[in-house]
Amino acid sequence: MTGPELVEFTLSTVRGWPPAVLELIAATDPGSAAGFRFYAADPDADLTPWPAGPVTALGDAVHAMPPTGGRAAATAIIDADHLARELFAARDGDSTIALATHRFHREMAGYAPAAIRFSMLPLRWLSRVDRLDRPGLRGLAELGLSAAAAVHHFNSSLNGRAAA
Repeated sequence: MTGPELVEFTLSTVRGWPPAVLELIAATDPGSAAGFRFYAADPDADLTPWPAGPVTALGDAVHAMPPTGGRAAATAIIDADHLARELFAARDGDSTIALATHRFHREMAGYAPAAIRFSMLPLRWLSRVDRLDRPGLRGLAELGLSAAAAVHHFNSSLNGRAAA
């Protein structure tokens, strides 16, 4: 789609959103609007097919995921924390660099695939909704997804208060 088409499409997709959001989208310079594909790592593949050593990768370089799940940056921060702990152990003589990166790879392979899968869920839902062509069914599906998002947001806010 062209920039103007993207702005128009976005406005038609988010109808019913708060007026401030709609105004922001309507004020978008169509020349600055662009579309892009989401890319994601295969959560069932070996995320670290290279040998452990003095160079490694973390974050999107290892487990790219779309922003739809809100997990990409958080997962990269978790990576950095785990890798830093392992490197501190190597610095302190309790490990080696190769062992530190090997342990990081193993630990990351335990949580990153779930984050990738979680981030892909909204895209799958949206893809299924887009394929609905029966009158009223698409609107019902959109309403259901909105309700599910609201319930999730409400539950998340309750869990956040309970933990505080």
